[in-house]
Amino acid sequence: MKRINRLQIILMLATVGLLALSVLFIIGYFQATGKTPDLEKEIKQTQDQISMLEGSCNLSEANQRLEELQQRLVTESPFPEGPLDSKEVMNDLVSVVNDANVDLNSLRFGGSAAMGIGNGSYTANNFEIECSTDEGREDRFIVLLELFEELREEDYDTLLIDDVSLPGG
Repeated sequence: MKRINRLQIILMLATVGLLALSVLFIIGYFQATGKTPDLEKEIKQTQDQISMLEGSCNLSEANQRLEELQQRLVTESPFPEGPLDSKEVMNDLVSVVNDANVDLNSLRFGGSAAMGIGNGSYTANNFEIECSTDEGREDRFIVLLELFEELREEDYDTLLIDDVSLPGG
């Protein structure tokens, strides 16, 4: 019986490895060529869609449509209605603070200012509120902000909170 030497073993392993690598390349090739018709079909569809969009895109029509939509936005947007009763607003704010179970330190009417948006004008009323709560119960401020949001949704659709600061922050 003939003995297989080390060089022959290495050559046999290299041959088996190259054969396995060739099989992997062949499988990969057939998978890639199998996907090619699908990809070509997708490319063709996308090119057709681009061609349709380019043909139907009329810049002057688009600008006219944009102008119509902007005008519609101006006419249909909520605009602050005539002067609010500041005492009624303050009562609503106090009610919200009480519902949030926080302490009201101060509530002050900060005055009115004429504001303009587009062709319209309105009066902005400013209110300053200072609240506090027991240490460890700062989560009540989140409830307060949620209640302010509810007040905005229900009664004052143009209510804006523009500055919030928390103790230690």
